[in-house]
Amino acid sequence: MKKINQYFYAGCIAYTVASIILIIICFIKNKEDFQVKSYASMLIIIILIQIILYFMENLQVKSQFVHMSLELFMIIIITFILGMPTKLIRIDSIYDVIEIITILIVNYVITILSLYLNSRNDADYINKILKEHR
Repeated sequence: MKKINQYFYAGCIAYTVASIILIIICFIKNKEDFQVKSYASMLIIIILIQIILYFMENLQVKSQFVHMSLELFMIIIITFILGMPTKLIRIDSIYDVIEIITILIVNYVITILSLYLNSRNDADYINKILKEHR
């Protein structure tokens, strides 16, 4: 159950970060056309990514770097495969591809850092409680 909660938490972080990044980009590009359908599509894509990442845990990849690279690769592939038909992603040039991949990498790094800090805080709290009961 803890694993499922972790993926739910990661999905929430990813959705929030993606929303903030997209809002900032819309303001920078002076666009205000990101609609409810786009947010719903983004939510569905993030949920599907979290489900696939959950099942990828069974791959038993030993290297953390390889595991994270594989996760990021899957996120990019899924986002492009599902994002283009839902019109969440529009690619007019190579710069659009680079922008999308950059957004995905930033979102992934922020999500992973948030999960790491949350786990570290939990561990520190547990260690503090254990020290107090000795």
